[in-house]
Amino acid sequence: MDYIIDPLTITTTSIATKIKLEIVSLELFKSCIIRVLFYDVIDKLVKIEVITLDTEYANWSNDDSFIFDYVKRTLNIP
Repeated sequence: MDYIIDPLTITTTSIATKIKLEIVSLELFKSCIIRVLFYDVIDKLVKIEVITLDTEYANWSNDDSFIFDYVKRTLNIP
């Protein structure tokens, strides 16, 4: 059951050391939605981002490393 509360600010700091990519949806020849899961050193999930690959979709081709590079570039991951 969900309970409604007054707005509450929660601030946390985590250091991600690994990401996992999941294709959430795929529209052939057009776009895909990618879920990016960030994990810390003990494999605890610390953050989730969702990004869309659309304007550069044609660059994907048959090289899946393109997706990894695209995610890193889009989310400013070094």
